[in-house]
Amino acid sequence: MVEGSAKKRDLLGSVRRLRCVLAAIVLDANADAGDLASRAAAVS
Repeated sequence: MVEGSAKKRDLLGSVRRLRCVLAAIVLDANADAGDLASRAAAVS
């Protein structure tokens, strides 16, 4: 039971993180290529 809820929490955290990444990608797609490259370098 406890293990299942922990996995569910991890999954929700992963989905939230993925949404943040996708939102950042969409925002960066609206920026020019130079800005996109600098942000990608800063994130990684």
